[in-house]
Amino acid sequence: TATCSITVNKAVTATPTISYDATNFTVTATGNGTVKLYKDGVEVSNPCVLTQTDSKQTYVFTATAQEDGKEISETVTKNVTVPAKITKVTSITLNTDSIDMKVGEARFFPKVTIEPEGATNKNVTWSSSDTSVFTVYEVNGFIKAVGSGSAKLIATAADGSGVKAECLVGRYTEIMPGR
Repeated sequence: TATCSITVNKAVTATPTISYDATNFTVTATGNGTVKLYKDGVEVSNPCVLTQTDSKQTYVFTATAQEDGKEISETVTKNVTVPAKITKVTSITLNTDSIDMKVGEARFFPKVTIEPEGATNKNVTWSSSDTSVFTVYEVNGFIKAVGSGSAKLIATAADGSGVKAECLVGRYTEIMPGR
């Protein structure tokens, strides 16, 4: 009589996966068995919480898994880019509350002060509350009186914060000579 011995090896199912929660800036590695997470080649806690910085940062995450004491040779890699920290404008101040102009006259925009000083986007957009009184030439940085009356010159933060500053622009019907 002959005897036969059969050994059945358990299939390894420990292949890890890496997920990134962009709302909470959290990277998590999951899989069967023991899963290790590495950020730029250094083992980190699982999950790993990232922080926003003043400049965009990209990290390379890898994960390995062990099941039944056997290291899985398959490694999963994921690049995670954390968006730059955004500091919104909290106030805009103009260096004047009013501008008097004659029809046909042009003036440069008032000086703008943005707070906080470390705001990510310090740009403003300019607009007129009544374009029959004055026109805004944003590309050239000036306004031009085109009719009688008064209207508001509005500087709005370009960062989407909704912060605004205004000054009153008054016009007179007198046309300046040579214009």
